[in-house]
Amino acid sequence: MGYQSKSERLAELTLAKVRTGTMPTRVEKMGIWQCNQAIEEVQGKMISLLEGSSRGCSDTDIANYLESNSEQTHDFLFAGAKDMKNTDKDDGWKMTGKKTKSNIFKTWIQGKNPTGQTQVVQPQATNRSLQELLDSRVNPWETSRRERQTLRSHWEERVADTRRAELQSCIDRYTAQSHSLRTHYKESDKRCLEQAHVIGVTTTGLATNSELLRSVPAKVLVCEEAAEVLEAHLITAMLPSVEHAILIGDHLQLRAQISRYELSMESEQGKKYGLDESLFERLEKDEFGGGKMPIASLDVQRRMHPSIASLVRETLYPKLRDHSSVHTYPQVAGIRRRLFWLDHENREDSASSDGHMQTSKTNEYEAEVVVSLVRHLSRQGAYHEKDDIAVITPYLGQLRKLRKKLGSAFDLVIGDKDMEQIELEDEEEEGSFLLQKQQQVRKGRLLDGIRIATVDNFQVSPLSYSILDDALVP
Repeated sequence: MGYQSKSERLAELTLAKVRTGTMPTRVEKMGIWQCNQAIEEVQGKMISLLEGSSRGCSDTDIANYLESNSEQTHDFLFAGAKDMKNTDKDDGWKMTGKKTKSNIFKTWIQGKNPTGQTQVVQPQATNRSLQELLDSRVNPWETSRRERQTLRSHWEERVADTRRAELQSCIDRYTAQSHSLRTHYKESDKRCLEQAHVIGVTTTGLATNSELLRSVPAKVLVCEEAAEVLEAHLITAMLPSVEHAILIGDHLQLRAQISRYELSMESEQGKKYGLDESLFERLEKDEFGGGKMPIASLDVQRRMHPSIASLVRETLYPKLRDHSSVHTYPQVAGIRRRLFWLDHENREDSASSDGHMQTSKTNEYEAEVVVSLVRHLSRQGAYHEKDDIAVITPYLGQLRKLRKKLGSAFDLVIGDKDMEQIELEDEEEEGSFLLQKQQQVRKGRLLDGIRIATVDNFQVSPLSYSILDDALVP
């Protein structure tokens, strides 16, 4: 479920793809057609209302409002004006020809009578209140110019209120029809899911489709990277039908990411909240008083040479054993040791040079060392840019600096999460689009170039042999 998978092997197994091969029932077809027709009708009405609002309130809009809401006033102003004749013999006049409502209204708002002459009203009827003017017995033609302005302002407000009410009604109808349309489509999705043995979904996708997934009687829940899933997200994933939950992860590695540092377990204030402490970690620590949950751990590693594996074996995983295959990994070409530490006294860049990145860390000297090392390795003839070299840094600020320096000489590949964070910050910088073009940085498949990532968002690909050296960055 969802569209985020980049795996070619799963392309034909996505719900969207499987759904195309499922024929909807006759009832579903009829329901989908009716909903689409209703949505098109509502959209047309909304477009008309929005276009009218953008033009403002015209004389015709006021005339239509009066015709629907104040028929007598409408007749006084328009229908009655066509038959109006003055009996005064000194300045006798009568209406001749046809006038549109817009022309009649313009004559009226200018304080004139139906023939276009200045209207003369009695002194006592020149400054009446709005409530008095709205009396259906008051003839709009027997009002002063000031009173006519008051009436027009009131009618304009009523027209705007009517439009807002109609627009809200359209929005409600559109929302209801869209929900009904999704319901019809989900009936087809439900049939597809009921035929599946395994349903893959993210925690966000599960929350978005909770109603649909609750209709599928899934009995087993398997959560991968459970230690990086917020406890609230994992609890909401426990659907009523679930009988067996399997959590896979590592409570000694990264916790879930949250936006506020003061609410994280790393801060003194955040320890009492434990917002980023996963349910996986709580169960391992026996924080509920019912004893530790049984945990099955892998104790054989196949990724690192023993000289590198000793780092984690002596700190976090004392029972970790090396598979025989890791002893055959070749030496790193051009470097005497597989792992080394670089000690220097070059300070981090000042906050003033970082601008809005001052909450992150950068070090110009270390960035230059990393670039030089990557160039050195690429010249050994043993490695190719495509899949052999990766650069990791703990800080997004340093990632941006490395991206700028490496991008001028190499094709870079940045993971989705890191790229999203960089793009979010680039939006705040003037000329960021041009800068990105100049650096030739692209977001693509992780095996297409030199990989560069932050520690939080890096995962080793089992399909490539990468040289990982995080001792060279801050």
